Formats: sequence, C-alpha cells, structure tokens
Amino acid sequence: MKVTGQRQERGISNAIFHLWKTKCGGMKPCLHKELKDIQEENSRLKCMNTNRSMMYDTLKRVTEKPWDVWRSTKYQFALSHRSKMRGDLFA
Repeated sequence: MKVTGQRQERGISNAIFHLWKTKCGGMKPCLHKELKDIQEENSRLKCMNTNRSMMYDTLKRVTEKPWDVWRSTKYQFALSHRSKMRGDLFA
C-alpha cells in the first residue's frame, strides 16, 4: 500500500503530512525520540522559568511596600526628632 492510501485510511490531510515530512522526514526513529524528549524538557524549563519569574515579581511587590513605608516613617521620625533636639521652629 502506498503512503497516500495509508494517509487517506487514517484521515491525515496532505498539509499535515507535508508539515511532518519537513520536520521529521529524514530522521531516524531514535533521533525523533530524542527531539521529542528535548522539546518536552524545554517546555518544562519554560514553565519553571515562568513560575520563578512570577514568584520573584510577587515577592518583590510584597517586600517593596512595607520597606518603603518603614523607611519613610523612620526617616520622618529621625527628622522630627533631630529638629526637636535642635529647637528648630520650622519642623
């Protein structure tokens, strides 16, 4: 049986067959399996990277706000305390 007969039997269109042929046409089965494994690992690593960047952004947002508030409060307290000690009228 020819390839066209097998394609028609399995319901594979010409476009899909040609896409597959350009991607994996001259590849041996062991290389095709290796390519598939590498693609799966790449997908997994991309997902890990996305999760890590989301965690980083979340932690950055959480830790940024209180620090800014604490720093500004501490700075204002130091200024008011210093001005009281010096006896400034415009504090």
